[in-house]
Amino acid sequence: GHNVFDDGSALGSPLLRHAVGGMQAAMAESMAIFSPNLNAFRRYGPNLFVPVNKSWGAQNRSVAFRVPGGAAKARRIEHRVAGADANPYIAIAASLAEFLVSLLLLRGFDSAEASFQFQEFHHWIGGTIHYHLGVDGISLFLILLTTFLTPLAVLCSWKSIHENVKGFFISLLVIETAMIGVFVSLDLFLFFVFWELTLIPMYFMIGMWGHERRIYAAVKFILYTMLGSILMLVAILWLYNQTGTFDLLQIQALLQSGRVVL
Repeated sequence: GHNVFDDGSALGSPLLRHAVGGMQAAMAESMAIFSPNLNAFRRYGPNLFVPVNKSWGAQNRSVAFRVPGGAAKARRIEHRVAGADANPYIAIAASLAEFLVSLLLLRGFDSAEASFQFQEFHHWIGGTIHYHLGVDGISLFLILLTTFLTPLAVLCSWKSIHENVKGFFISLLVIETAMIGVFVSLDLFLFFVFWELTLIPMYFMIGMWGHERRIYAAVKFILYTMLGSILMLVAILWLYNQTGTFDLLQIQALLQSGRVVL
């Protein structure tokens, strides 16, 4: 149909200028900005404004609304909202890449071998705490399940998350990383670190992107998990006091040899 913003002139029709002027006058300068940078905007919907400034221009990404340049018949007003600066395609690409990499574990895993495979060992803190990872038959499928469900979680959140999209997808990917760390940790202290790392982004996801009573739910979540984490830490320290090590394989060997009885 006919573009009412186009009258053949470079500045656009009077209706366009009146629309821009009206929006400039109506937008409060004190409107909150939930944005990490000036470019943190995307097309969102009508009647939604989060201004960085009250000016407008062609291809100016630092404004709350703009009139893109191009053909006059395609001239339009774009409303932009801050905090939705992340591109979901990056999150889905990263999660799919992780799933494809995890499939290599399945290909290289020897089901006839009872011990932990793909082990990685590095000294971390002193001579007691180590960065020790490994995969057995149980953790293998837990890893595959995690990397398979994460892209589905990204897709389910594709249209439902509108505020601080970057923070949401970062939190989701951090949770995925920490969960995989929980499944592959062979050092009990490292296991505890990964376990706690899953709780922090989960707290923010509940509190920031939850629905009704989300703050109450987030506080309740952190209190219950904190209590459980304290009890688990006490149990890990008690086990270290009995065995002299945090390494799961060494603890298992001590128990099997009878040198330690719990």
